[in-house]
Formats: sequence, structure tokens, C-alpha cells
Amino acid sequence: MNRVDRRISSWDQFVVRGLSVKPELLGCSHDFPLAGARVQITLPGMDRVTERDDGSATVTPGTRNASDNTVLEFDVHRVSVTADLEKTALIAPESLERPPVLYDLYKDPERQRMEELCQEHRKVSEAGFQHWLSVLRWKLDDFRIGRSILLKHESGWGTYLHDKESQHSIWISTGVFVVEGSCVVDAEKWRTAAAYLQTAKPPPIYASVRYDAQESLSHGDYRKSLIELAMACELFLRQMVLQRLPEELSSTLVEAIEELNINQYVSKHFRDILSEAGQREFGKLSAELSSLFSKRNKLLHMGESGPATRENCERFLRATRRLHNLEATVVHS
Repeated sequence: MNRVDRRISSWDQFVVRGLSVKPELLGCSHDFPLAGARVQITLPGMDRVTERDDGSATVTPGTRNASDNTVLEFDVHRVSVTADLEKTALIAPESLERPPVLYDLYKDPERQRMEELCQEHRKVSEAGFQHWLSVLRWKLDDFRIGRSILLKHESGWGTYLHDKESQHSIWISTGVFVVEGSCVVDAEKWRTAAAYLQTAKPPPIYASVRYDAQESLSHGDYRKSLIELAMACELFLRQMVLQRLPEELSSTLVEAIEELNINQYVSKHFRDILSEAGQREFGKLSAELSSLFSKRNKLLHMGESGPATRENCERFLRATRRLHNLEATVVHS
């Protein structure tokens, strides 16, 4: 059997939801390291644009200019993902000139090896795709990017009032249609995401949990949202404090600090690492945080779900955002 040893890479296409970009970004790529490999994610080019999403479209026009109908942004539905693991494979020369999947050119052990390579590369591609989405969510501060859309029960019809005896309609409620917007990626935001992707670091876990809480809120799961908001705040408070402990502290003392009740972080330890401006802002937030943790505890330990309402979740989401923004006021030693 004639074989040539060739360097290989993989190509996949993944569905992406909630992503809109400016026209100049079509065809652009993010190339970044991941777990010893390199991943490249490429947006579809202008040549892939179709007018409607029929389930297989890669990119469709989004918002248009009312005056001249020019497209202001495009909705991206699929992206290409390539992965380079620096692997090689023994390839039949004919494979370089003919369509792929030439099973007749390879024996069973070779076919098995090709499938193993596909699985290895697919695993890295999927991890890279999810990492890319998480970075976009964080840098654009939009939880909807890459998230599945919940199909709701509304039919579009208003509420009818009927005369009980005759069943004649006497009133129809005013219809209110809510059209959700989206955060559109422009060139500056694209470059910001690209710079962070080069670090190969995941976004902070507290930010990811906050986006989980926003998704739960949008789905009407207020109990889950309330718990996740409390988690996002507690993770942030603990991480900010623990990262700034002196290196010379003994491991037993560090463990003791880790196990402190979250209220002690709120009342003492987090405040101590903030600038004066940060302390003033945190003073306005501390009562809200104590209320959030109290409601979370009653929900988890006593089964009291009464406080898990949309109003409370929206209120505590605002507090969580304000808390996370205080990272900029942390005094670095």
C-alpha cells in the first residue's frame, strides 16, 4: 500500500444562536490556543448570505436601514471551526485528489484510526466553540449568545371578555408585542474578544453563573434564577478576597477563611480590599446582598419560594451587576 505521512487538521460547522454582527465582520476569524491545540472559528462570508433562515442558512440579513434598505447587521446561524492538534496521518495519495471518504482505499485498522482522529479533533473543536461563546458572552455582557431559545406558550391572541350568559365577546385586551433586541458585535468588540482568547483563560465563573441566572429569569424560572444570583455574588466575594490573601498565610488559616459564612465577607472582608470609592458604593449594596442571601437560604433550607418573583430577580440582578463592577475598585497589593 502506497501511503504518505501528512499533517492534518479538522473542520466542523456548529450552530450558533443569538449572534449578530456588523457587515464588516463577515468572513472574519478568531484564532486562539486551547489545551495545546489551536482553534480557529470563522464567521460565514458575504457569499453565504441568504434572505431567510430555512433551518440550513448560515447567515441572514438582520436590521435594515429604513431609508435605503441597506443591511445594518447580519444574524449568524452557523460558524466554521477548525482544529489543529499537530497530528499526522498516513494517507493514500488518491485521497488528495478525489472526494473524501474513500473507504475502498483503506483497510479496517486505517479506517479505525481515521475515526479516532475525527473524535479527537471533534472534542477539541466543541471545547473551543463553547469557550469562544463564553468569551463573547462575557466581553459583550449578553447572556443570550449561544443560548437555546425557549418556545413560549403565547399564541399572539389577546384576552377576550365574554358575556357569561350569551358567550358574546364584549372586550379584547390591548395587544403588546415584545421584540427582543440583541447585542451586535462590532469591530472593536471583536478585537476585545480576540485579545482575551489569546490568554487561553476561561471567563470568571461568577460571570458565567450570572448569565445562567439571566437565562433562568428569561425562562420564568425564578427560583433557579434567585439561587444562581446568590451563587454569582458569593463566588465573586469569596474569589476577590481569597485571591488577595498573603502568600505566607498557613494552609489551615486559609481553609478557615474559606469556610467563613458569606455574611462575614459582606460585613468585613470584602470591604477591606476596596478603595474608598468602592467602599462607598459597596455600602449602598450590602443590605441588598444580605437580603439576597437570606432569601436564598430560606428557599433552599426552608422551602420558602414566595420571594422568588420576577421583581425580586430583576432587583437582585441589578445588585449583582453592580457588585461585579466593583472589581475595578479593588486595591491591588
